[in-house]
Amino acid sequence: YGNNLVATAGGNDNDIYIWDATSGTIKTHITGKGKDSLVLGFGGHLQLAFGNTDLAPSDAEIEVLQHFPEYTPLEKLFDFSDLSLSRSLPADSKFKRIQTEYQGKTLERDSGHTVRITDSTGSETIENYPNFDGLIRAYTFTKDGNIVVGSSYTLKLYDDEGIRIREFIGHIGEVAAVSTSEDGRILASASTDQTIKLWDLATGKELSTLRGHAGFVYSVAFSQDGKLLASGSDDSTIILWDLSTGEPLRSLEGHKGAVLSVAFDSRGLTLASGSSDKTIMSWNTLNGEQLHLFADHNGS
Repeated sequence: YGNNLVATAGGNDNDIYIWDATSGTIKTHITGKGKDSLVLGFGGHLQLAFGNTDLAPSDAEIEVLQHFPEYTPLEKLFDFSDLSLSRSLPADSKFKRIQTEYQGKTLERDSGHTVRITDSTGSETIENYPNFDGLIRAYTFTKDGNIVVGSSYTLKLYDDEGIRIREFIGHIGEVAAVSTSEDGRILASASTDQTIKLWDLATGKELSTLRGHAGFVYSVAFSQDGKLLASGSDDSTIILWDLSTGEPLRSLEGHKGAVLSVAFDSRGLTLASGSSDKTIMSWNTLNGEQLHLFADHNGS
């Protein structure tokens, strides 16, 4: 909060302390009820936007294993350069999340089984068969404008008019998250079968299976240079993967709950993670050091 104050948050009570950075004394102690950190997105200049309000309709049809990012708006902005927190609404287009817009087309879930593709001329839909595909869990545009949809039982690629191109077969659990590499060649899918799979988007071929988590894998993200992959799990850990070898580079431990979202900065040097333990952490990807920890509170 400003240049001379530092905010810290954490512990079982999730209290916030405001410290005088010069003297090291506690200026303010804030108690309150934290919220799950549901979605993260890095922008430029060491800025991290996040949101923790789930606006999903209260419809039994869309009850899911975890939140849907498109129903969680970016609400606040944390600047790591001066450790300041702004409650001004961040511009969504400036922060890297799942890609729901592509050249005038947008993706939006209509229901648990339908994604709508909309542009200025009208709309098309991608429809899941409830007994065959199950509920839609995750989706994103690819770099060339196709659409990946991960569901309870299937993982498929569609064109921008909702016509199926291919199916990726291999997971034995639900697909909870998807991400595509910056060059548009590789798809990563995270699953409740405790694995992450890498796929060739052009052919549908499975490239590798990454194993290391001891729980459902809820989040996955590529670094911009395509050298690293991060995955978050309900085992409370984050694994950084070296994609040149397919092996774990290091495990990041510190969260007390499921890791629901992960995001790299543009250089791949910092990773942010959001958790059901009501905290956001940032990490140095070179050595695994935890850089910051903070929580959002209702305050009292």
